[in-house]
Amino acid sequence: MPNSILRDAYGLEPEITARQVTVLDYVAAQNGVTQTAIVQATGIDRSTTATMVHEMVKRGLLARKRSKTDARAYAVMISGDGRAALKAARPKIAKADRRALSQLSNDERLALIAALDAIVMPDRDDT
Repeated sequence: MPNSILRDAYGLEPEITARQVTVLDYVAAQNGVTQTAIVQATGIDRSTTATMVHEMVKRGLLARKRSKTDARAYAVMISGDGRAALKAARPKIAKADRRALSQLSNDERLALIAALDAIVMPDRDDT
């Protein structure tokens, strides 16, 4: 689904995308992470992540500084503006999710959640 459709469905501001919210959410929870960690956690490819982080740093949503543990890597941190953008986005995303899920029966919701879990965690063993 193109990012603009997700952004519109979530009611996000035009200057923030659903993927950027994903990155902000992860960095807020794991402040000071590397871009490699962001790639691994979000599933967004390395090139796209690098471009997104660069743009988000320019916009003041994220900050970067040299990692204390690896001089070749940068630690990515969320800024005050990034926290504000994330705080504004969360209720809009929750509302859109509730609206979308309300169109499904309970059985359909459970099937959707199981299917999404299988996509996100393909190596999980339920047996």
